[in-house]
Amino acid sequence: MLNEISLAASELAHIGTEKNFPTIIQLAKYKECSWNVVKALENLILNGCVLSGVKIKKYIEPIINKHKKEYMSNPRNGAGILQKCIRILLFSDEPILGIELLNSLSQEVQWHYEIRDTIEAMGYCDSEEVLDFLITQEHNSELLKFSCREWISALSNYSNPKVRSIFSNLINRFINEENIEGCNTNVIQYVLEYTVTNLVKVDNEFWTEIETRCINSKSDEERVFLASVLEKLETVEALYAACHLVRDDSNIPIPNYVFKILEDQVTNKIYTGSNTYYSESKESNEIRKFLFNLAMHDPIRKKSALSLLIYIEKLRIETGRSPDEFRHPRIDMLSELNNPWPMIFN
Repeated sequence: MLNEISLAASELAHIGTEKNFPTIIQLAKYKECSWNVVKALENLILNGCVLSGVKIKKYIEPIINKHKKEYMSNPRNGAGILQKCIRILLFSDEPILGIELLNSLSQEVQWHYEIRDTIEAMGYCDSEEVLDFLITQEHNSELLKFSCREWISALSNYSNPKVRSIFSNLINRFINEENIEGCNTNVIQYVLEYTVTNLVKVDNEFWTEIETRCINSKSDEERVFLASVLEKLETVEALYAACHLVRDDSNIPIPNYVFKILEDQVTNKIYTGSNTYYSESKESNEIRKFLFNLAMHDPIRKKSALSLLIYIEKLRIETGRSPDEFRHPRIDMLSELNNPWPMIFN
């Protein structure tokens, strides 16, 4: 009989439709069906069903207790199903129940890498309670040493002043080479670059902060980090911000990514086949005018801005000049200028 019940639970796990909910709940009382019951509930969630958190918690509590004991005696057992139970409650009509279960279990068991999927899933809950939980974990080294990457990724899905504050703090700690609880530096750099990029695309206030950092930053580490973020944005606005990253008084006057950002905005790649393309010039009067003004009037960026103008000229030798592009960056000022073009600064 139990074999038939277990088989039924397994089939329901694959079907995963809302009309199966009462049957799935009835099967929860049979311990032999626990894994398939949890899997079936998870499938309901994945199919877009919003289930009653109170009802789910009532019926899966025996499953949680059983596998909690198994996990405490042998961490290799029970972790997967406990995390699934947490995620099911996180996506119910009361996400706070998932947070409460996670907090309750965390007092009794020691999580390892199995916590990763749950932390990452929190980024898609769209819940204030879940966001509050993520925010409070900023200095939880026990959790972050296994799921720092997922925690940063989950936070980046929320646009919120508190989230902006955390990311500003993470950037500062990273560029100052401060330890971030339980996090590998290389992993942090990679994740921060992509999550900050995604965040500024949807959060105008955070983008304004990044622009301000570009203008004011003197740290080589920060400028290189910001350039890598701007390169991923692939926008004209990112190019103007990148031009503010150049500094003549720095050990790295022009971060390498700035050249790539510039090239991507003043040329077009024309693809001719799989992995093959040629470059074609694109009108760049405005950005050349902007760089020319920096070269003439900004004592901090004069030589570096001129280097970027020369880089555009070199690209024009390779790709030709756009018909709409003037030879001189400030054709409107020719009568007022005594400098030859290209200019030479000592």
